Amino acid sequence: PVALDGTAEAQDDHYAVVDLPAIEAATLIHHGSMNKADVIHQDLARWIEDNGYRLDGPEREVTLAFTDDEDGWVTEFQYPVVKA
Repeated sequence: PVALDGTAEAQDDHYAVVDLPAIEAATLIHHGSMNKADVIHQDLARWIEDNGYRLDGPEREVTLAFTDDEDGWVTEFQYPVVKA
């Protein structure tokens, strides 16, 4: 869990809290099943190329909302980029 002040503490041995390095990224928010996310990835890849960027590392994926109904899922994709 993360407190409002941005601090975090591990509650048990099942997970670790880490600080990721800051990145310049092209990001998008996907609503719905991950089975439908491939089109989103293609759109973002096209935007990256069309706007003079290139990928600069592995993608980050953050689950913002997870529900029993896949239509309620919300996922943020972060693609590290640099100017080409």
